[in-house]
Amino acid sequence: MRRLLIITLILLLSACSTGESKQAEKDVFSVGLLLSDSGLGDGSFNDSAFRGLEKARDELGIIFDYREPVEQNFKGKLEELIKDGHDLVIGIGFTAAPAVNELAEKYPKQQFALVDAVSDKKNVISITFKEDEGSYVIGLIAGLKKKLILLVSLAVKKYH
Repeated sequence: MRRLLIITLILLLSACSTGESKQAEKDVFSVGLLLSDSGLGDGSFNDSAFRGLEKARDELGIIFDYREPVEQNFKGKLEELIKDGHDLVIGIGFTAAPAVNELAEKYPKQQFALVDAVSDKKNVISITFKEDEGSYVIGLIAGLKKKLILLVSLAVKKYH
């Protein structure tokens, strides 16, 4: 689901690209990804975003690069990605939000995406998830399972 969302985001932003990056000359969409401080191998947003970009590369022909915020250097790593000329720079997690917001003002023509955080900047797309809905569904499943176990137990007792 998250991979599909990221791929859709890339496609939407490619249609809105300002065409001012180095990559636009080659007609190849380029994405820079700043991982959260937990880095690759977290089994969550970082890994999902990375797999989504790999899939977009394989299926859509985009190119991408990524950075990990060594020593919490979110702003410096984001600026590296911006200076590399990526069409879209994505920050993962709420810890990247302050740096994304600051650099969105400094680079108003750069397109940004912020995952799991919200920004009010015009050149930043915020991607959030409704975690509470997933929890609700899990709770519902657990309740149904308990009800099913109770019904099976009653049936076994009745015929035992």
